[in-house]
Amino acid sequence: MKTASLFYAAACLPLALLAQRETFDIASFQPPAGWQRVASPGMLKFAAAPGPAGAGQIFVFPSRPASGTPAAEFQADWARLVIQAVGPVEPPQMHAGQRPDGWSVVTGGAVITRQEATFTVLLATVSGFGKAMSFVATVAGAERLAEANRFFASLELQSPAASAVSGLYFRLRTGVPSTARLQTDTRWFLGGNRITRAFPFGGGDTFDVGRCNPDTCGSYQLGPGQILIRWDNGQMDRLAFEAAPEGVSLDGQLFKPARAVIPSLLAGEWLGGGDTRNASGNTYRFERDGSFTFSSGSSGVRGKWRVQGLALLLQYADGTESRKTLFAAGGTEPMGLISVENEVYVRR
Repeated sequence: MKTASLFYAAACLPLALLAQRETFDIASFQPPAGWQRVASPGMLKFAAAPGPAGAGQIFVFPSRPASGTPAAEFQADWARLVIQAVGPVEPPQMHAGQRPDGWSVVTGGAVITRQEATFTVLLATVSGFGKAMSFVATVAGAERLAEANRFFASLELQSPAASAVSGLYFRLRTGVPSTARLQTDTRWFLGGNRITRAFPFGGGDTFDVGRCNPDTCGSYQLGPGQILIRWDNGQMDRLAFEAAPEGVSLDGQLFKPARAVIPSLLAGEWLGGGDTRNASGNTYRFERDGSFTFSSGSSGVRGKWRVQGLALLLQYADGTESRKTLFAAGGTEPMGLISVENEVYVRR
């Protein structure tokens, strides 16, 4: 598609040093000259009123935790931000690229005709470092299209390497040495340069500091190539540290950002412990109608399920409810590993 190709080329241009840049969330950019800036709840908008040069709108949405691959993030954005706004359109031709600063960029566009009016819609989804951010433009007229392309070319996103890292990170490890059961080892970088190595049972969106004890919580300080952690019990760890798009490396061990599970990808049967040969292991079965069953050996329960961020909310048939920490624990597509309350489950 010609429009998408032009957009992709613009998005990959070297970033120029431009005056009057603006910052929103973790992104900075050069707004098109003469476009009106409109602050809306939860997003930023620039608008060019209809005229001889055409018309246009650019929408900048806040960053969010990444929940899939760059392509999956783009496809979810296209359905949520484009199709829901303008109605069904042909699938865009996607163009993916890796920026020198470590962010992945997926772009696409479509030419749409509605009520005898023709306009172009462009979408850029930028993801990496456990985060994603979306940018949408709708324009009519060649001049407005060129201005939108220049806006996308001016985008810069801040990476964790330039600031304190934050959020929940994990690595896979076996349980006790006598078993091969997979579990997750976590590090949560909290606000105020605090850190915890306690697993956040009961939902991974917020951490209850009341669960801290002196050997699981502490303070950290980042320096060139290292992190200094002072645990509350007085112990001090000085570790090699590196931030990368895949996560953070602590003394050579890669901790990946915990990604929220897309509910539609959770449907199916999941066996706990990372050993599909163990037929008596804990097993979840999530149905697309929102029902679930959980079995452990010869016993089992059933009820309703839903996902909220990094939490799995279960309502049992007897009316009781529970909240469990849930995140994707594998980097493959389709998703093959999840973590539920520190135990890794394998799709069966």
